[in-house]
Amino acid sequence: MKRKASKTTTPALSSDQDRIAAFLSFSPEVQRAYLRAMQSIDPAALHYLENHPEASKVLKQLQLDEVLSEAFKGLKK
Repeated sequence: MKRKASKTTTPALSSDQDRIAAFLSFSPEVQRAYLRAMQSIDPAALHYLENHPEASKVLKQLQLDEVLSEAFKGLKK
């Protein structure tokens, strides 16, 4: 007798508020990885983070870190 596998469903992150809440629940390392991945796939998809005070701070900090990292690489050469 075969058992039918039950489907596991995850709740969809349908609203920007859901996406922001999920993003803010990530650890800082995961937030950075998520932002890097989304920026390489579709930077315009991050607009919902720019409009949220707390999430926009994380986004701006990542952008600043990347600029500083590139600047330091240039100085080492």
